[in-house]
Amino acid sequence: MNRVMAVAARIKEGVSPPPPLVGIEDDEMTGPIIAFAATDRGLRRENNEDAYLIDAGLGLYVVADGMGGARGGEVASQMAVRCMRDALQAEVERCGDVSADTQAEAHPLYRGVARAVAHANASIYRRADHEPNLMGMGTTLTGLAFAAGQAFLAHVGDSRAYRIRGRTIEQVSDDHTYAQELVRAGSLGPEEARHLPYRHVLSRAVGVEPDVNVDVRAMRTRPGDVFVLCSDGLANVVTEIEIRDAVLDTFLRSAPDRLVRLANQRGGPDNITVVVVCVNDEGANDDGDGQDRRSA
Repeated sequence: MNRVMAVAARIKEGVSPPPPLVGIEDDEMTGPIIAFAATDRGLRRENNEDAYLIDAGLGLYVVADGMGGARGGEVASQMAVRCMRDALQAEVERCGDVSADTQAEAHPLYRGVARAVAHANASIYRRADHEPNLMGMGTTLTGLAFAAGQAFLAHVGDSRAYRIRGRTIEQVSDDHTYAQELVRAGSLGPEEARHLPYRHVLSRAVGVEPDVNVDVRAMRTRPGDVFVLCSDGLANVVTEIEIRDAVLDTFLRSAPDRLVRLANQRGGPDNITVVVVCVNDEGANDDGDGQDRRSA
């Protein structure tokens, strides 16, 4: 996808989000969740249309990959992360405290993350409808919200979410591309899909239609779990095993930069954004090696 400017919103607890084009790079984040991120325009794009959000106070982590020509992708991805954050904040304030024993599908965040993405979709669609130079803009959106030992994933598009537990990595999001839709329907095999022309064309995106179908998944977390959110600029050129090894075999804070460098070594054909989120255990610290932080 084409992309324009990047937004890097890294927000500590209690701090309001900066204006969309301002990036805040915190030295470190400690507590129940530790997160670090990196973004780069790659080697073949003039601009960067990826956006990401780390909101430690809300427990929300998001990657968005914009599209739409001119400045459309930039606007769409920035709006997506901002609108999701604002909408989820409103959901949390409305629901108040929730028991830790609440079942996943009954937890307010289960439906809340979907409603937050729907809010972002409507906002982007309305703006594109009113500004001809933004017509057709849209974005992927992959977000994780953490609460009471659970992670709630909301996902649209082909950015990805992985979970690393022990030395096992699993993709926990589904790609919304026409090639993968054919695979899921049984009309195409995985190997055939890898060689299909236009295999990366999106079948679903945020902001291009009045309504959007959002994938929602609830996952119980364990101390030491690591989640990796990334745009397709990483996923298309770096394998799952390489992502796992880059996270486990280096300091956690260095993992996003290491993955960005690896994608650029593969030609950097697209913008690259990586957010690494670790469920911290009692003995964890931001400088420790990833392997020491993990439980099997």
